[in-house]
Amino acid sequence: MKIKNYLSKHKKLFVIVSISLIVISLLGGSYAMFQRLDKAEYANNYKTGLLQIVFDDTSEGLGGVINVEGAVPTANSVGANLTPYRFKIINQGNLDYKFDLKLVIDADYTATHGCNDKQLSADYIMIKFNDEEPVVLSSLTDNVIKSNIELKAGADITYELRAWLKEGAPNEEIGKHYHGKLTTNGNAIYTKDTIPNAPVLAEGMIPIAYDGTNWVKADTNNTDNNWYNYKNKMWANAVMVTSDKRDTYMNANNGTVIPEDDILAYYVWIPRYRYKLFNVDFTSGTSPQVIDVEFVYGTSRQNDETTCQVSDTGEETCQNKANGNWYTHPAFTMINASGNKTELKGIWVGKFETTGSTTTPTVKPGVSSLRSITVANMYNTGKLFRSTDYITSNGINQSDSHMMKNIEWGAVAYLKQSKYGLGIIEIGANNNYNYRTGCGIAKSGMGSTSCNTYNTSTGMLASTTGNITGVYDMSGGAYEYVMGNYNKTTGSSGLTISGVPAEHIDIYSGSSVSASHLGDATGETAGWYSDYADFVNSSNPWFTRGGNFYDTMSYGGIFSFGFPINGEYSTGISKETHSFRTVLSIK
Repeated sequence: MKIKNYLSKHKKLFVIVSISLIVISLLGGSYAMFQRLDKAEYANNYKTGLLQIVFDDTSEGLGGVINVEGAVPTANSVGANLTPYRFKIINQGNLDYKFDLKLVIDADYTATHGCNDKQLSADYIMIKFNDEEPVVLSSLTDNVIKSNIELKAGADITYELRAWLKEGAPNEEIGKHYHGKLTTNGNAIYTKDTIPNAPVLAEGMIPIAYDGTNWVKADTNNTDNNWYNYKNKMWANAVMVTSDKRDTYMNANNGTVIPEDDILAYYVWIPRYRYKLFNVDFTSGTSPQVIDVEFVYGTSRQNDETTCQVSDTGEETCQNKANGNWYTHPAFTMINASGNKTELKGIWVGKFETTGSTTTPTVKPGVSSLRSITVANMYNTGKLFRSTDYITSNGINQSDSHMMKNIEWGAVAYLKQSKYGLGIIEIGANNNYNYRTGCGIAKSGMGSTSCNTYNTSTGMLASTTGNITGVYDMSGGAYEYVMGNYNKTTGSSGLTISGVPAEHIDIYSGSSVSASHLGDATGETAGWYSDYADFVNSSNPWFTRGGNFYDTMSYGGIFSFGFPINGEYSTGISKETHSFRTVLSIK
């Protein structure tokens, strides 16, 4: 009997001790929910936009995954002292950034580990961010754990996060899992002097700067602003050289002279920017004004207040379209027929009208522009700059070459009209009777057989910057056909429009400025500086820009479109008075 009573007493004691050990073990599980680490499978750092999140190795978490699993209900006083996830957020951009920090379900991890049917309810997950009071995850607005964080360019900030199962959670929640990840949602903080995107060169292109006498190889690091300084109206230039000299110049020291004989084509970099809308109703007769431009870092458009889409038939539909709103210029977005977008950091624009021949085109100053060919021949010729005659095989894979679009003409015109170009000063004109490229004079000047070359003070009057770094021949010279078309009407162009990629042409649905697209320098700027304004239509379906040398006194100009002179029609036909320009975009 004594033995029986002894065993009975000790059996009870054993049960009590066992239960206690189980409880301790389970409580220990809540402490240990941060002890699992699987770096081989899940990285300890990842990017979210321009920001990088790096988890501290001492946090002992499962890489960048925030886990609550195998835990029991835990009092806040205990949970608040758990080993935290410690992580650093790094701003990798060159602009300050303002953002919200969010904790969301890591769907990939959850699915991979078969946890979809074992999800802990957010009503029973407690979190503690830094030294703030613990909160229920479900109480957060849009899962934001910290809002309006401002982080300087290149700076970083360190935070801590704890998570546990809420005290009083029902039994059915015990044993379920939560796997979360940190994300950010924010925008770069723009200023009036935002740094432009550095030029992106296709391999084989050579950066150049003018030393006062010669074009020399520029320093791509832009040390001492020797290559470009847009704040001082110095735009970046680059050239394509002959294939036999390409390796020489690619490997040459900065400052090496690049002779004119070795140059095939000059290009000017137009960095991605947004502008403040100023005439969204396309009211005619407005006075020229300085266009407010801000450069955009990377390929962001997050700060746009207005967004627009152009349908396959050319109708433009905009959201929140209003004067004073900011709008990223559409020339920096290439949209294919499927609607897929390629956002560009900038575009390379031919510095002069296209020269040479249809088989060996060039972009050079002081020679006759390439004319007397149809729009079809212009379009096909424009694509040749993306070949090994001009850049390397790798450069071909990086780039897209095409005849300038109407919207791309607008991008150059608007940058000219900003504080980064001539601004309110009217651009001069190429008044040379012989269609020599790069000649310049004040717009009021008469046509002439002489040529004030692009590197002289008078010649530079016809540059978009008023100096040698700008784009020339955008007023006077030859009429320039651009890839802007009325209602997919072929006219006399010889071009099968259905065969032209959507990203290479601008289609317009109407025959008046009311059908203009924002940013194309037609409806918003019609009549500026008395430049001619005649929209495309069924009889004249192709946009022509800039006027002709004999339009210099009145009708021509960078904002000119259409023909004031009888017999000069925009049907796409081959004309002795018509040339074109090319654009290179880096994908």
